[in-house]
Amino acid sequence: MNVVDNINPTNDHKNITLPRPRIFTLRNGIPLHIINAGSQEVTKIEILVEGGSCDDIKGMTASMMASLLREGSKKYDGETIAENLDFFGAWLNADTMSHCTSISLFSINKYLKNVIEYLTDIIASPSFPTDKLEILKTRAITNLQTNNEKVSYLASKEFQKRYYGEKHPLGKNVDTEMINSINREDLLDFHKKWYIPENMKIIISGIVTDEAIKIIDNYFGNIQCGGKALTSTSDHPQQNVYSDTILIDKPNAVQSAIKIGIPTIQRSHPDYIPLRILISALGGYFGSRLMQNIREKKGYTSYWDGAFKNCAKLLAINLPKPIENIPSECFYGCSSLSNFSFEGVISIGDSSFFDCDGFSKVSITPSVQKIGAEAFRACSNLKELVIEDSNSYIEFPCGSYDGAT
Repeated sequence: MNVVDNINPTNDHKNITLPRPRIFTLRNGIPLHIINAGSQEVTKIEILVEGGSCDDIKGMTASMMASLLREGSKKYDGETIAENLDFFGAWLNADTMSHCTSISLFSINKYLKNVIEYLTDIIASPSFPTDKLEILKTRAITNLQTNNEKVSYLASKEFQKRYYGEKHPLGKNVDTEMINSINREDLLDFHKKWYIPENMKIIISGIVTDEAIKIIDNYFGNIQCGGKALTSTSDHPQQNVYSDTILIDKPNAVQSAIKIGIPTIQRSHPDYIPLRILISALGGYFGSRLMQNIREKKGYTSYWDGAFKNCAKLLAINLPKPIENIPSECFYGCSSLSNFSFEGVISIGDSSFFDCDGFSKVSITPSVQKIGAEAFRACSNLKELVIEDSNSYIEFPCGSYDGAT
């Protein structure tokens, strides 16, 4: 990876050339944006569906619906879909954002025809099994209880309520009652309203062949039209924004969180994309100016909740020096991570290695004193846990290793 020197810029950034996508229209009108790039025989297909958190009346319907897509369709159950995607080396992910939902499939080119049907089927005709929904709701309540102990979550929750207003979808505080109220009909209604060709666009990137375009057209181009194209609800605040300072007291917290925000421009403004790039360069990613200044120039090595969450292609972590406390969800969903040194670690946070399927063996060093709730949950390939003899006492909550084999 090439790291730009943001502290003392010496690089010429004026001659950056970004690849321009070629646009192909599927037979049912869905635009397909084609970006030919890369050197590996791998393709990423991303389905962008209009409609997200801004359009969610109950607060978590959109995200739960996206999470349940992989759990089955009218034609295939979730286990069949998971087994076949795994067999052909494909990886599926779904994320709900404020105005849209993204469903991504990574596939080896020669197996694209073998896996594209599953992607099409879960988007066009998902089944939303009730038993899986209940499991997801239980997990969401558990996560909510965990999050309510995190200062970063409390700061974000209060900021969004004060900025957007309590009646705005982005300002609502999700609670247990709201989660329990979500039912299968809510998911079906949201899907029927938003998941139609008129609200979709598809992006394919990698080494894109004419055959790949034909395959996508044969599957996604045959999804029936007939709905009404919709635009996601505005994220403009529903109240006047004014300067304010809010302090939230969290007794016994070991960290503090600061959330600062100001009104700027809406997404329709021509400067919105340049502003997003500016924010990323300043502090919006791991190689940003702020991160380089804090970590490299000043040598601070703190990590935050969810720092590497869902970095599914992350293979290894090389730290300049050991960290004592691994935050909650720090490596959540890093399914390719196969090894981690716990030398010097004192505390392993809640869900910190949740769904890290790459682990087959975990060795807990003598320094570890606490392993958080669901720390290694759903590590389905984890077969061996080694705790060194000199560990006199370790706190193990329930669920630390649920789902490990």
